Amino acid sequence: MRVLLLAAGRSKRMQPIPDKNFLLFNGRPLIVHQIHALIDAGFDDFVVIGGKHNLEQLIALPDEHDLGKVKYEVVEQVDLDEGMAGAVVACKDILD
Repeated sequence: MRVLLLAAGRSKRMQPIPDKNFLLFNGRPLIVHQIHALIDAGFDDFVVIGGKHNLEQLIALPDEHDLGKVKYEVVEQVDLDEGMAGAVVACKDILD
C-alpha cells in the first residue's frame, strides 16, 4: 500500500523553527521517525509531498538516513495556499 506523507507545510506556528519535518529528535529528523514507524508497520512505498522550501531536503533523505529498501518518491506542491487538498492533488498523476 502506498503512503502519502504531506510535508509541504510552512510550519508557521512553529516559528522560529523553519520546518517541523526536520526538527531533530534523538539525532534524527521527525519525518525520518515517521517513515521508520510506517516501515515497522509494514509499509514500503512512500510518496512525500513537499514545497519549494524543503524539496531538496526531502529528496536527500534516503541518502542521508537509512530508510532500508523502500520505494521513495518526492512530489512538489507548487501552491501551498491550497493546503492538504492541494498536496493530494499535486500527486494525482502518479497515483494508481
